Amino acid sequence: MLIRLAVKLGLIGGCLFGLPLLGAWLDGQTVAVYLRFPPSLPTPDPTPFSWPRFILIALFVALATAPFLVAMWRTPRQPRPAAQRSMPWWGWVGLALMAISWLLAWTRFPWMQAYQAYTFTPIWLGYILFINGLCVRRDGSSFLTRQPWLFLGLFPVSALFGGFSST
Repeated sequence: MLIRLAVKLGLIGGCLFGLPLLGAWLDGQTVAVYLRFPPSLPTPDPTPFSWPRFILIALFVALATAPFLVAMWRTPRQPRPAAQRSMPWWGWVGLALMAISWLLAWTRFPWMQAYQAYTFTPIWLGYILFINGLCVRRDGSSFLTRQPWLFLGLFPVSALFGGFSST
């Protein structure tokens, strides 16, 4: 049992960390750039817009989502419960945080320029609170309310992967 778990974790770790490094190595890039922490990856040159690529990607997305949309269309709707729950206060705080942070991120106020690179975190935190609030309103519970310590433990884990994006 423990050996199977170790093999599974090894395969997952190999895929998550080994395959990107293998791809960089096969492309002729130096792998040492990708092993620094926090990484500062080179920014690729933007490619021009391509209608054939856009259509190909749109078709792929349509084909990938079509089975789910058909299943949703065919599933009979369930009547809503008579007692509609209200949104918890922290769901409304999340919506306000998301709206204010989004405004500050995209309006380009001169006084906000130095901090605009850091607006993703409050937008994302507001989104998480708002969506969990909607889940509580709909079902009476959410991941945040059922397992708050496990939920909060996801933040430091995701911070490890957040350093891999280039700014």
